[in-house]
Amino acid sequence: MRRYLFFIAAATAFCLIFPQTVASLVRHALLFCAVNVIPALFIFIVLSKLLSRLLPLISVPKVPGRIIQKLLGIPPILFPIFILGFLCGAPSQTFALGNLYKDGKITKNQAEKCACLVNNCSSSFIFGVCAETLESKVGAVIVFVSNIIASILVYRLLFCEKTPEKCQITTKPDIKKCAFSDLVCDSISSSAALAVSMCGYIVFFYTFAGCICECIPFSDLPAVKAVIFSFFEMTGGVFAISQIEGYLRILMTSACVSFLGLSVIFQVKSVLSMFGLSFSHFIKARIICSLLSPVISLILLFIVPADRPVFSAAFQESSFSKSPTNTLFIALLCCLIFTLFYIFGHIAKRHKKVNTK
Repeated sequence: MRRYLFFIAAATAFCLIFPQTVASLVRHALLFCAVNVIPALFIFIVLSKLLSRLLPLISVPKVPGRIIQKLLGIPPILFPIFILGFLCGAPSQTFALGNLYKDGKITKNQAEKCACLVNNCSSSFIFGVCAETLESKVGAVIVFVSNIIASILVYRLLFCEKTPEKCQITTKPDIKKCAFSDLVCDSISSSAALAVSMCGYIVFFYTFAGCICECIPFSDLPAVKAVIFSFFEMTGGVFAISQIEGYLRILMTSACVSFLGLSVIFQVKSVLSMFGLSFSHFIKARIICSLLSPVISLILLFIVPADRPVFSAAFQESSFSKSPTNTLFIALLCCLIFTLFYIFGHIAKRHKKVNTK
């Protein structure tokens, strides 16, 4: 732990030397939480909490359960969490996943791998915040669809099991009979606590990213600032990306919401740690998704250009025919991303073989 003392001392010194800068960053982060994050996510968090309490008591429809089991190799009971993972977003579905593992409905290996599939950027954030920063509803749809396709492909290629392991229930589920009104009250109160916790993560990582931008050179460039904020905190990253013009804005937004940022990643890690689950599969999936999602967005943009001039002008047929350098650059970028994706997949397969041996 001694190696972290220098980092803590440097951060403390920065806060003491530049208190106004830190206070301004904290103020902006709190404003993001109050205006964008909580209004977009709170209702979905409550519904996710309520679902996690009701899942052990309900039966999943047979047809959707069998379809998802054949396509992704996951237990049918995870079908509601799989759907809500793309609608409600991370980390709310991690609680439902952990409760199913705690009640013996799924194995530890299944819970750790499925965490990669059910923790995504919420639809309310994409269609509420990203649609505003992209200035395009079609652009938000492209980002949302790219996020879904990338998550499913990464899980299908790296974590899907041809013969899903059967769960041996060792403990009886701790299910207490209570009124539905009590479940609603408990879900609301626990969701409020989770919302405050989420804001704490956002404020810390947003402030940390802002302090880094104040210290390093070239941080006044929109692309550099967007990359830094996207790596640490997704909301700040999306707003930083809004300063970038052209089709690169939608590609970087797609990468940002697929990676989720360290803020959301640490939130998921904290929930997984509560249930004794590892998050190594999750972080690996987020990295690969952030590389694959922009490629999918680029393909979708050629098929359905966004409805704003800032995007459509970049995809006019004449502009590409007159500028072969742009086409060559995009082709090389796609080849690079696919190469990185292949390398990550090859490393993951080798790691899996070593563990099985």
